[in-house]
Amino acid sequence: MKHIMMLAITSLFALSGCVLEETSGRGSETIACTPFAVVTVACGSLGYGTCDGDPILTVCDGEFETEFSCGEPGSSTLGRNDDRAGLCPGLDVECPASGLLAVRPTAFSGFPDCDWEAVE
Repeated sequence: MKHIMMLAITSLFALSGCVLEETSGRGSETIACTPFAVVTVACGSLGYGTCDGDPILTVCDGEFETEFSCGEPGSSTLGRNDDRAGLCPGLDVECPASGLLAVRPTAFSGFPDCDWEAVE
């Protein structure tokens, strides 16, 4: 039911032009992490991953947000970064008690490359 509702909400935002565009490279994923550990998520900054263009990284608690709903209007985020090193994003977040992080690379426009990495 949650996935059907998210699909309906995503479709509604797509029709209104509010959905952030996707990137090339590593796509959206929900990953495991050690609860309460600091996790660095980056593409082309902080020494991790690569980027080309102007991507954005958004990270959410994977227990409450899917990798596709993370960063959408009304979602709860742990962190979001656009330009940490030049135009490449990177951020540090605390792994939630769930041990799951939803990571979503997006862009305001264009089709940038974001081959992100997550490291504890």
